[in-house]
Amino acid sequence: MKKIVLTVAITMAFGIPVVRADDHIEAKKICQDFVYKRLKAPSTARFEPLINVAAQPTKDKKWKKMKNVWDSIGWVDSQNSFGAMIRSEYMCTVQKLPNNSWKLLDLYWFKEPLQ
Repeated sequence: MKKIVLTVAITMAFGIPVVRADDHIEAKKICQDFVYKRLKAPSTARFEPLINVAAQPTKDKKWKKMKNVWDSIGWVDSQNSFGAMIRSEYMCTVQKLPNNSWKLLDLYWFKEPLQ
């Protein structure tokens, strides 16, 4: 018990963010939600299973002064304006805020979904 309290105290004193074990899972799901909202035909969306989606604390220097920033990379199949199913790969950067909500910082499409 003392070891845990000491670790938390040191972490808080030096401003190191406390990362919960399931934050990477939440980051994956939140990114899928942000992607879903930007699709032409969201009802047709089929996402890569969460277990296969990558998510990790960002290493991008652009976000180095911010805490709890995550990158997630995955893909989604969805219909375009012509009804064709298209696979689009994305990289999403999100930040977990102190109130446990998430903020989208960046969304990059490796292959822009056809509108």
